[in-house]
Amino acid sequence: MYIVDRDVKNGGVDIGTDDSKTQDLWEIGYVHRVKDHMGAIAIVAAVLLWAAPALGFVSVHEGGNWPADWPLELEPYRDRARTVEIGTTVRESVYEIPFETTEDFERIWPILLQLRSQGAPLRIGNVETPDERRASVFSNDAPVVRIYTPVYGSSAQKPGGRALSVGPPWPSSVSLPDGSLPEYVVISQDGSQWIPAVGNVTGGFRHRARVEMELIGDGRILDFNRILVPAEIAIVDNRATLEEGMGSDWYVSPQGDPRNPGTAATPWDLASALEGRQSIQPGDTLYLLEGTYRRRPNELFDVRLQGDEETPIVIRPAAGHRVAIDGGLAVLSPSSHVWIRDLEIFVSEPLPSKPVSAGSNPADLKRPHGGLHLRGGSNCKYINLVIRNCNQGISCWKGEMNPEIYGCILYGNGWLGVDRGHGHCVYTQNDLGVKTISNCIMTCPYDGCYTMHAYGSEQASVNNYLLTENICYRKGPFLVGGASPSQGIRIHRNVLYGIDMQIGYTAAYNEDCEILDNLVVNGKLETVRYRKVVWEGNVVLPSGDTSRPSKSKFILLQNRYDRNRAHLAVFSWDNASVVEVEPGRCMDEGDTAELFDPEDLSGNPVAKLVCRKGRIHVPTCDEFAVFVVRIVRR
Repeated sequence: MYIVDRDVKNGGVDIGTDDSKTQDLWEIGYVHRVKDHMGAIAIVAAVLLWAAPALGFVSVHEGGNWPADWPLELEPYRDRARTVEIGTTVRESVYEIPFETTEDFERIWPILLQLRSQGAPLRIGNVETPDERRASVFSNDAPVVRIYTPVYGSSAQKPGGRALSVGPPWPSSVSLPDGSLPEYVVISQDGSQWIPAVGNVTGGFRHRARVEMELIGDGRILDFNRILVPAEIAIVDNRATLEEGMGSDWYVSPQGDPRNPGTAATPWDLASALEGRQSIQPGDTLYLLEGTYRRRPNELFDVRLQGDEETPIVIRPAAGHRVAIDGGLAVLSPSSHVWIRDLEIFVSEPLPSKPVSAGSNPADLKRPHGGLHLRGGSNCKYINLVIRNCNQGISCWKGEMNPEIYGCILYGNGWLGVDRGHGHCVYTQNDLGVKTISNCIMTCPYDGCYTMHAYGSEQASVNNYLLTENICYRKGPFLVGGASPSQGIRIHRNVLYGIDMQIGYTAAYNEDCEILDNLVVNGKLETVRYRKVVWEGNVVLPSGDTSRPSKSKFILLQNRYDRNRAHLAVFSWDNASVVEVEPGRCMDEGDTAELFDPEDLSGNPVAKLVCRKGRIHVPTCDEFAVFVVRIVRR
């Protein structure tokens, strides 16, 4: 999800108060440091119930009592929902829908978005540990969606005035200058009409006018990294209230010094920060300032940092800065809950001009190894990295527990020996925990190199992998298997062009695997000696002579950690010069897709395409093309 960290009180509308007594109660609500008034309403409502019941009420009903003309897709959610009617200083209804699975939420999310009023922001917050000392109608102890609406079907009037129906539809008298609805409306002084609740409004209830939505996420069922939100919707991020004071920003630069205080003006060096010799705590962010970070003869920067599940340590470039590491990173124990993202890793020393000696460690390959070495981290994420021109891209070994390698671009890694190519995009082994490798684009320069080399001898394990939505092309087989039996292998929705996929190797038997919805073109897909295989939805076109589908195909994979990025694979089966792509929720009308060659992300885009009528038209010159898409919002 695209998050704008904003401190917005009352949605930009200055809501008046009825009297000094009520004002005091609002101030009581702010004792809890609620950043946005929507959370404050819940707290104040509870305070009113206990401290001044004559001022108003809060009524809670099991079931969602929303209007019958809301979308039919919401009907299955009525019984699980609850309705909260608020009649304190404001009048509004709140429909709260809990969710127990990601699939359940993502299925209904586009429908929920249709309910929101134009111009209304989306409010987000985190699940919190219940606190009995904190008075609140809304506990935020589980992932939920709350829909804040007018009190449909009701009316209001001032003494001597006329009865006014609570909308929608609302009369034109309530509209703001831009045509949108205010958050609240009040009855005019003469009692004749509704007017926006703007400025120092006194007397009577403030009635909710627009429909707003609030998401309470837990990072799993409601994961803000997965939720797609149209660009025009402002996001009010109330998560900062929970994390305020917990995370600091630190800075390093190629010219930094470990004796500096770690500010942007006086940054640290990279080595001391990553090794844990500075005061980096859970929830902190380490920003790398512009430049190339290099050291020799030990080209690997060691990482020994410890975050936690709720407050990981994030390592990333400063905004607008291009950062590269000439060498590599080694993630070592006791590293945990560290997110490394958006960096480029490469080795600047050139490869030998001719093939070197045979084997995996030739003495005449006189250049640094480079790459990303994952040896002892726990629950770490490696996001949107570019790893190129190293002897091996990613080495992810048994000691690295539960990593997620996501959105990485790997190309040009390996070297040429007199026997064959050596070095791989990803070389990995695993036993306990699950290694997840997802949404990566991989290609190899030489025969003998592998895009995916999950392999081990009889003494090594190749167990418990989730490999999903990767795009591999040109050279480099996709192998998962070794000499000892494998189990817990899940291979889902990968796209391979000109590359074989083999699940299983020389082991006498393997236990279980799931091979689901993979597309392999000009290559083979096979499993080897598995006792239990789930095989569904796979499409294999083994050679150029195989009959092709009649219509062109595209696979567009939205990035979970960057809503303005996607990976696109295009198949022009009929050799058409243009393939029509429907970006769906990735893009809105008028957005521009900049298409980049994955092997030249710092260059100019291959094409700039504006989304018109829900489509972009991608130029092609071959049967297959792959792009990194950067979305420029209108």
